[in-house]
Formats: sequence, C-alpha cells, structure tokens
Amino acid sequence: MTRQRVKRSERDPAGTAGEAIADIAGEILRSFELLKALAALGAAQHGLTMSLRAILQDLCEKGPRTVPQIAAGRTMTRQSIQASVDQLRRMGLAEVRSNPAHRRSPIIGPTEAGERAWQALRQRETAALASLAGPLSGCPLDAARETLHRLREALEDRLAQRRHEVDA
Repeated sequence: MTRQRVKRSERDPAGTAGEAIADIAGEILRSFELLKALAALGAAQHGLTMSLRAILQDLCEKGPRTVPQIAAGRTMTRQSIQASVDQLRRMGLAEVRSNPAHRRSPIIGPTEAGERAWQALRQRETAALASLAGPLSGCPLDAARETLHRLREALEDRLAQRRHEVDA
C-alpha cells in the first residue's frame, strides 16, 4: 500500500533546510532498511549473512588488506571483522597472505571462488535494482545521486570534526 506523502512545506510553510534534510534522512533510512532486506535475501542464496557479504564486497572492491585496515573503514569491531574473515576462509572465499610489513597482521584477500561469488551476487543485485527503473522513470536520478553524495561527504566531515572535538 502506498501512502500519500504530504510535503513538510505544505504542513509547515516556514519549513527549514534542516527539516528538509531530516525528511531526506528519514527516506534514506527507510529505503536502506528495504535495500538491506533485499540484499540479505540475495546473500542468503549464496550462503552469506550480511556481515559476510559486506566483508567479501570490501575485499573484492578495495583489495586485500589486514583485518585492522578493513575494520577502520567499517562500523564493525575488529573482532567481528576477524570472525567474519575466519568464516569466509572456512567457506573458501577468502585467504590469508603474508604481510612483509607486519608478521602478526596478515593480509586477507579474496580467493578466486570469492571473486566469482561476489560477481554473481553483484550481478543478481544489479538486475533486481534495474527492475525498479519503471517506477522511477522521469525522476532525476543523477541529481539524486549528486545530492546524496554531497550529503554523505558533509556527514563524513561533520563526524570527523565531532570526533576531533571529543578527542581534544
């Protein structure tokens, strides 16, 4: 069932940019939850949880790295990254490689099977998302992408600033 949206400006003609961004954030969060549910269904067909999917994606798209390096770019703890890496290794989707810069922190990379699994999963997800094009025809997708990109950058800057203030 589709509910009719009432624009904030129609409810509150004096609405602020902050309120508009709050509305956008709400739509992003609701859309994220739905996208996550769809991705979880696809990942499950490959025997992956969302955590495993995330780490496999990270390894395939950003290349081999150490567990601390992987954790630095995620909201997961180093310990949970390690547990996911161990499980991906048991599944034959990731492997340990020597790290000449640090004997106790090996480099983790995808295996060929891991690369193939990620590509198959990504193709399936892309096809599922392409099926949404009909309801979005006529929507300015490039403008939406640019707006969300700028919002993400502003949020990253704000978070870094806040973390710096807390550390100071």
